[in-house]
Amino acid sequence: MGSFFSDGARAVDEVLDSRAGVKAFYDIDTPITVGKLRQEDCEYLRRDQVPGFDLYLSFTGGPLLREIESRFGARSAVPLYCSFDPDRYRFCEADLRYKCDLSYMGTYAADRQPKLEELFCAPARALLGKQFLLAGPQYPLGTALTKECAANHPS
Repeated sequence: MGSFFSDGARAVDEVLDSRAGVKAFYDIDTPITVGKLRQEDCEYLRRDQVPGFDLYLSFTGGPLLREIESRFGARSAVPLYCSFDPDRYRFCEADLRYKCDLSYMGTYAADRQPKLEELFCAPARALLGKQFLLAGPQYPLGTALTKECAANHPS
């Protein structure tokens, strides 16, 4: 199972009720998940479900993993950073459609917007001759990025 899976809490129930040998949860944005779990259940994970997983895998390391174990009862919270299988994915020539001077790839989060504005949009507005590329899921139409960066930086 993974975070941001629509109707995830219901799917987690099915996984936890299954006879799978190892049950794991992969959290691609642990700070957001933990922030939600501190307040209430997430749409994709309830607090009572966390102890049911054998492994809680996270893009995040450090103290948040200890909190997931101590506060939410995870048996084993460990980092699994962005990675790939080099036997399946190999080097290939760059696609020139994505050539740029600065890029950012990440999931949209409202609490991340001020830093993204400072570190990505502001340079994009200041460096009109440069190419900037932003990629990631869940960016709502009309965010500061689409309105301000796009309006002020035609490329």
